[in-house]
Amino acid sequence: MKVFSSDLPILARILLRIFLTHQEFDSLIGCYERDYLNIQRSQGSRAAHRWLRWQVRCALPAFFRMLLLGEISMITSYIKTTFRNLKRHKIYSFINISGLAMGMASCILIFLWINHEWSYDRFHKNVDSIYRIVVSWPQGNDTGWTWRTPPPLAAALKADLPEIKDTTRFYTVSGVLVEHGRERFKETIGFTDPELFSIFTLPLRRGSWEAVLSDPQSLVISQAAALKYFGLTDPLGKTMVLDDTLAFQVSAVMDDIPANSALHCPILIPFLHLEAVTGYGNLDNWGDFGYNTFVLLNNNIDPAGFNTKLRDYLDIIFENPANDTMLSLQPLTRIHLYSLGGGGPIVYIWIFSAIAAFILVIACINFMNLATARSATRAREIGVRKVVGADRQRLVQQFLSETIFLALISLVLALTIVALLAEPLAQLADIPVGSRLLSPGVIPVFLLIAVLTGILAGSYPALFLSAFRPAEVIKGRQKSGSPLFRNLLVVFQFTISVFLLIGMLLISRQIDYMSRKSLGFAKDHIVYIPSNENLLQQYASFHAELLGNPNISSATLTSNYLGRSQKWSTSSVEWVGKDPQNNISLGMIYTGYDFVETFQLELAAGRFFSREREINDDSINFVLNETAVRAMRLENPLGMELKVADHQGKIIGILKDFHFQPLRNRVKPLVLLNQSRYFSYLAVKINAKDVPTTLEHVEKVFKKFSPKYPFEYRFLDEVLEGEYRAERRSQQLLRYFVLVAGFISCLGLFGLASFLVEKRTKEIGVRRVLGATQSGIFLLLSRSFVRWVLAANVIAWPLAYWGMSQWLQKFAYRVPVGWDTFVVAGLLSVGVALFTVSGQSIKIARTDPVEALKYE
Repeated sequence: MKVFSSDLPILARILLRIFLTHQEFDSLIGCYERDYLNIQRSQGSRAAHRWLRWQVRCALPAFFRMLLLGEISMITSYIKTTFRNLKRHKIYSFINISGLAMGMASCILIFLWINHEWSYDRFHKNVDSIYRIVVSWPQGNDTGWTWRTPPPLAAALKADLPEIKDTTRFYTVSGVLVEHGRERFKETIGFTDPELFSIFTLPLRRGSWEAVLSDPQSLVISQAAALKYFGLTDPLGKTMVLDDTLAFQVSAVMDDIPANSALHCPILIPFLHLEAVTGYGNLDNWGDFGYNTFVLLNNNIDPAGFNTKLRDYLDIIFENPANDTMLSLQPLTRIHLYSLGGGGPIVYIWIFSAIAAFILVIACINFMNLATARSATRAREIGVRKVVGADRQRLVQQFLSETIFLALISLVLALTIVALLAEPLAQLADIPVGSRLLSPGVIPVFLLIAVLTGILAGSYPALFLSAFRPAEVIKGRQKSGSPLFRNLLVVFQFTISVFLLIGMLLISRQIDYMSRKSLGFAKDHIVYIPSNENLLQQYASFHAELLGNPNISSATLTSNYLGRSQKWSTSSVEWVGKDPQNNISLGMIYTGYDFVETFQLELAAGRFFSREREINDDSINFVLNETAVRAMRLENPLGMELKVADHQGKIIGILKDFHFQPLRNRVKPLVLLNQSRYFSYLAVKINAKDVPTTLEHVEKVFKKFSPKYPFEYRFLDEVLEGEYRAERRSQQLLRYFVLVAGFISCLGLFGLASFLVEKRTKEIGVRRVLGATQSGIFLLLSRSFVRWVLAANVIAWPLAYWGMSQWLQKFAYRVPVGWDTFVVAGLLSVGVALFTVSGQSIKIARTDPVEALKYE
């Protein structure tokens, strides 16, 4: 037999071992072995080997065809058995299928969201070789990070470092007026170099690669922009005007840049026009850190080794060996999910991946519990199958096949749920319009989830049921599984549910805390309006007419939204007596004269910018916040000379600290400057009464001084709410998935309670005859369930405390993890468990004892 087995193809041996029992396999091999030995003795080994190879070529395929038909017949039999069990036990079948369906639907929805988040910028051909240059510097005991780099860096890196194949700069500006004929829209414009198209995969619909941005007065538009401005006519060679002054010719039409890309914008123009369009940006200024620099590395370059060479590159440029500002590479695929200093949206990817796994495990536990609890109903079937020759391997195959079939039924229901909820999920998760969540490519993943769910849910019941002994079953002595194991599974279910519930409550408290916390400035009823060249040139007249409305208390110009992530910052700060080791970084806000009055800020010392004094003073003045004074270790800052980037002047005032950045960060050093060319917005403080009429007045005045620009506005408090969109999105998603997890757990608890009540019907009847009250029976039946839920709370509380403490660390200002949250979660879990089992407990407690005793 060993001789034959060694010559048998390995795949054939594996298949035979899978589909045949040991006795069948040995019998088959034995028949061939005898014939093989007879031929070997009579005709020699060569003839025996030729005969064996012929048998393998001719006999085995026919055998496996027969075997396959047998397997199909057997699977058909399993399906029939599954349908009979579904019809016989409708309630338990509903609990199992609905629980698995909800678990798989939740898992699939989370997978779709994760798949979208993970897809950012992965469509580029050279994605593994594309990096963004980022900057870091020591900042006290911490490290400061930014993706903002100076404009000359790209060309210098390509010229000096042979490891780099190509470089490009990229910067976007929103709200630029774009015109063609009568079509006029505000667009987001991308400023870049022609090399962008050789680094990134941006296919052209029309035009040639040679013409892309090669002419300084050319631009590239997306397919959507071409349809918006030109309709069905050919846009190549047509003229488009930016900001009413700069004329460009369309040199190419590219595919729409996907929303899940760091380059998403409809129009690209040469980088050299940055200053002409925006009013700022010196292309030769190494101190102007404000722009993206992307590099494409040559093949076979080790990024880690190149990072070591790159980090001190600025020391050479600035001719300063003591310079602590370092460069490094950030992979393109990490831009969306990873913050430079650590953390970022990737945290939520891992959190919701764990939630998806938890919910699926809860659904599988329901199936295990009910299958093992009700094993007595199938004990006789198993006993008969074993008596007529079925071995344990066949029974395991049968039960796993049934479970996988149930999982596939649940998958159909789950996909129906997903189809109904995919669009609401996209809106809730803030997925850009046009992004595809459902696509044919993810169908195999769904099938894999269903099969894995079936195997996970059915493995223990299959092993447990197949181990029944026929003699014990026929005598009626077979037990329906270990109650301890079922109780542990219930405890595990509710541990997960309580953990998620505590997480949801604490996330909600943290977000509410950030919404209520004072930012140190007024944010209510402040309207932000994008500024433009026309407004800036006539600002004095515009400002006076705007304040003619008694419902407008003040208005000021500014460079950015107060309270949002900082737009400008610099580490190039010099003052008299500066310690060379004091590497301070200052946030920068360019403001108008009425900034303090509009945002109701408080001065700690000195004064703010004023029309009378600044207009007659040719020098640039600075206002610092208190944190900047402490960081610079200044004792008498007023009147001191200060150089910030390429601005030099005197410190004229100190503002009390306010949160000019989101509350995730502590208040950082800040300098305010009065430079009109950097003003991007007009901030208008209006009264709470009659807001629509006031806005109509603002629009009327805006149109008078700036007729070509569309009137747009946003309320500051709404903008600041958007700063915590990721947290609010997580709060909403977590809320729904906590409800799903709790509901699935309660489904299992309901099914288990129904089984236990049914099992103890006669016992309850005897107790009622002996004088037990309805309330006593209810407490008796509910006590064990409450005990499991309390045990789950004991396990979940310390885990939740640790997990939420880690999550809260990313907030500079956070709520304490108080005991009240855990008590509320515990009471809710116990209340829900009691409510779930109360129906069955009350029903059996109120049953007539005579009927209970006649139950069997």
